[in-house]
Amino acid sequence: MISRFTAGGRARFAAAIIAWAVLQAAAVSARAEDATILKLGSFLAPNHYIEVNATKYFIDEATELAQGRLKFEYYPAQQIGKAADLLTLAQNGVIGIATVSVAYVSEKLPLSGEIEFFGLFDTSCAGTRAFAAALQPDKLLYQADYKPNNVHILFSVVLSPYKLFTRKPVRNLADFSGLKLRTAGGSMELMASKLGAVSVQMAAPDIYQSFSRGTLDACFSPISARGPMTCKRWPNTRPPGSASAPPALSG
Repeated sequence: MISRFTAGGRARFAAAIIAWAVLQAAAVSARAEDATILKLGSFLAPNHYIEVNATKYFIDEATELAQGRLKFEYYPAQQIGKAADLLTLAQNGVIGIATVSVAYVSEKLPLSGEIEFFGLFDTSCAGTRAFAAALQPDKLLYQADYKPNNVHILFSVVLSPYKLFTRKPVRNLADFSGLKLRTAGGSMELMASKLGAVSVQMAAPDIYQSFSRGTLDACFSPISARGPMTCKRWPNTRPPGSASAPPALSG
């Protein structure tokens, strides 16, 4: 997720976030005495492992390092907007920071979907490092996808390679025919089409309820995110790609 800061890294991070907050206060935040208040919108539940180990960790670190000059209003679980709308809300100044899954906004971040392709990496750590390197301001990916959208990236997260979870046995490719398969958009939707499945596009927070209601037959997901779900995993598969969520800072 996020690397623990060294002493020097913490100082640089603090200076950067405070400087940005002061410059953007009038556009994306409210003032409370001498503290700048930033609104952060996320589509994940507050107890989701990404929220606990990444988003909330970032909030805690930034708050501590700002020494009272920066405060956050935290809106998890799509409270301030749907997953597909968070990037737009950040661009329009409704919120200062948004967690964005590139699959949900593939029309705005088309090249970033490359991280979802098959076989690019074996672990979340490897994928996260590679994606973070590609997102540096001087790199093509940042220049093509993020600069035109007028956003800055605070940190990025790439999930582990996905596995297939199903309500019914899937033993060969023919079993995908007609299977109601959850997709997030982008390359995942293309994959569902090629497999002969029926693409059901939805955000991650809606997956559990859709399985419970029977409106979904299957989903590709990292095991860590689907632990509570009572569904079966298809073994002996080449793991599909993954998802990435680079929280974007409007600027």
